[in-house]
Amino acid sequence: MGSSVKLRTGASIPAIGLGVFLAKSGKETYNAVLNSLKVGYRHIDTARMYGNETDVGKAIKASGLSRDQVFVTSKLYDVDWGYEAATSAINQSLNSLDTDYIDLMLMHHPGNRQGRKETWQALEAAHKKVLVSFLVACRNKQLRVHSTCCDHAGAGQPSVWVCRVSAKLLV
Repeated sequence: MGSSVKLRTGASIPAIGLGVFLAKSGKETYNAVLNSLKVGYRHIDTARMYGNETDVGKAIKASGLSRDQVFVTSKLYDVDWGYEAATSAINQSLNSLDTDYIDLMLMHHPGNRQGRKETWQALEAAHKKVLVSFLVACRNKQLRVHSTCCDHAGAGQPSVWVCRVSAKLLV
């Protein structure tokens, strides 16, 4: 599980991680994260919308690993778009995860243009306060990447573009 991908910023992101999208909050998420960390996973992918960030944070603390040994990804969904809503959602994620920073914060579904610029500006502000690491990104569930996602906001550009590829597409 030690392989990683080096980003253009010079930072590395673990190549394999545990996603807790379908994990139920409580013991299911806690045990999945804790056991994954015990066997060598170092990247946990969660989101406030999943309702299990608190369990992720507790498991990371219980693992005995220092925070800088675990790469944490979370997401802003379009319901949290706009400067104030995004800022609030980032702070809620930080509180739920019981951490000082999130390594990678994704803008989920950036194809929705309403509030995109303000959301990106909130991510930039969080980055400047080191609440979100220098790794900020946009995510698009389709195979095409929206190159206009953040080009009209501030100076910052995404460090990562994430496209989900479903096995169903390969059949």
